[in-house]
Amino acid sequence: MNGLNMITVLLGGVFTAAGLIGLGAPALARRLLLGFPRSRTMRWVLTAIVLGWCGHLLYHGPLGFLEPYRVWLLLLVPLAVVLLCCYVDELLAARALGGLLILVPAPMLDAARWEPSLWRYAPILLAYVMVVVGAWLVAAPYVFRKAVERLAPSEAACRRAAMASLVLGVGMGALGLCVV
Repeated sequence: MNGLNMITVLLGGVFTAAGLIGLGAPALARRLLLGFPRSRTMRWVLTAIVLGWCGHLLYHGPLGFLEPYRVWLLLLVPLAVVLLCCYVDELLAARALGGLLILVPAPMLDAARWEPSLWRYAPILLAYVMVVVGAWLVAAPYVFRKAVERLAPSEAACRRAAMASLVLGVGMGALGLCVV
């Protein structure tokens, strides 16, 4: 199994799990989604993941004239996590989710670059959609709550959105296992 297969199966698993949770407990899923942008736990977890990933990329990338200061990243990244979570707490979980949606497509696109199958365009399309949605969430995090209110105004609508997520997840998983 190559990298693109693995990434496609993992994304399929994430969408499938979200769909199963939404189908199994739509009221809970809707409540969690509506509370997500202001969640303290998710704020800390996602901000640490995103800034840790960015710090890793900076640490291992070419810094040019800033090379001598590379070791300071080991101190600055955790400090930035604490400062952001303490002083920029307004909708930080939604912003951090947007940052994660911007970072995740990079390995997807790297894995798809030399894949000969035409089915590779499905994860590539998903990657670009993720980048656009991520940039939108970083710039306007209130959009997350408005999207949840529009996509899942009731439990029945939440079930329909969960079913769409389940179908997308199973499709992505099958694509990763069989074709790509």
